[in-house]
This record gives sequence, structure tokens and C-alpha cells, in this order.
Amino acid sequence: MNSIQKCAVAALVVVLSLTGCALPTIAGGVGGSQGGGQSGGGEQDPRPTTEPDAPDAPAPDTPGIPDMTQLPASFPADVPIVEGDVVLAVDMGSGWTVILAVGDTQSAFADASGRLTGAGFTAVVEQSGASGSIGSYTGGEYDVQVTTSDAGADGPTITYVVTSH
Repeated sequence: MNSIQKCAVAALVVVLSLTGCALPTIAGGVGGSQGGGQSGGGEQDPRPTTEPDAPDAPAPDTPGIPDMTQLPASFPADVPIVEGDVVLAVDMGSGWTVILAVGDTQSAFADASGRLTGAGFTAVVEQSGASGSIGSYTGGEYDVQVTTSDAGADGPTITYVVTSH
């Protein structure tokens, strides 16, 4: 894990800690219980005992379970974000985390910085490197942390952590 990824993880942990919240969980976990089966040799089988599409796995549109692949309606309109496919978006009550898949992290970061400063946010810190970028912005009612990474399973992404101040 590179230093930018560590900063992004640390920022998310701090936000979750400060808000006293965690990501929503589903009783029993999505996809059923883990490791309950037996293999032929009597050893624990680490695979899930139910398939992800099994009847006990909640459907994506299950009432009460938020769709975390759409920008929450509560996301502040005065915090501009770049174009991209939503990988994860969570309203934590006193803040939001949004991860977007982007084509190029350097262009996405430059775009994010331009949109934020153009909307009246002040760049507190901006740093870019070969493996990603990180920026901290403040303005209006919000603080915004922006990180980019090429290293994730979703390819190039940009992450926004937005908190009220």
C-alpha cells in the first residue's frame, strides 16, 4: 500500500471514528455465512456456504438497504464532483464518502481541484505523484478530502470524503 492509499484509508477511518458511524451492515452478512461447509478431508471449507444469488442474499433493491452505487440525495449540491461511475457512495450522517471510477487519475484530480476551487473552496494541501494524488479543501460548510489511486480492484478511482465543519 503506497502512502497516498494509506492517507485515504486513514482519512476514512478518522471520519468514521469522528462520526461514530460505520458502513451499514446486513444481519448475517451479504451472501450468507462464511466457512460453514466441510471439505472431503474434514477441514473447514473457507468458501461461503451460500452463493451470492441464493434466496437468503438480499436483492439490491431490498427496502431498508441503501443503494450505495448512487450518489445519496443528501450529498451537498455545493460540493462539485468530477464525472465518473459511482463505485461506492455512503451518507454517514455527518459526512459522505464517494468513490468514483475515472479514466485517468491525474486528469480527474486536476478536474476535481479546479471544480472545488472554482466553487469557492480553498486548497489547504495538494500533492500529486506517480501513484496518485491527495488534496484537502475547505469552504462554505464543508471540508473535502480528495484522493486518487490506480491500484484498486475498480481501476483508476477518485475518492471524496466530505464532512461538515
